[in-house]
Amino acid sequence: MKLSIAKEIQIMNIKRMHSENIKNIYLGPTNEEAINPQDYLKLTEKDKLDIESVRIIPPTLGKNGFGKMLIKYKFPIYRGLRHA
Repeated sequence: MKLSIAKEIQIMNIKRMHSENIKNIYLGPTNEEAINPQDYLKLTEKDKLDIESVRIIPPTLGKNGFGKMLIKYKFPIYRGLRHA
């Protein structure tokens, strides 16, 4: 039986992933995330249009860092999940 070109490409990609030991990436939706101020400044204008609100979390006295920015998005975004 002849496979379609798309199916052949899919099989080749699966074989390549197995041979190169590529792991799966698990994504999940989130409405909020805490990022550092440096990453917040790197957001593009398009990224900023998707933000509903930002709350500044001040740094802890005696520790390194500049605090965090708690971002609440208008719509869920997908980020990598940790799994056991």
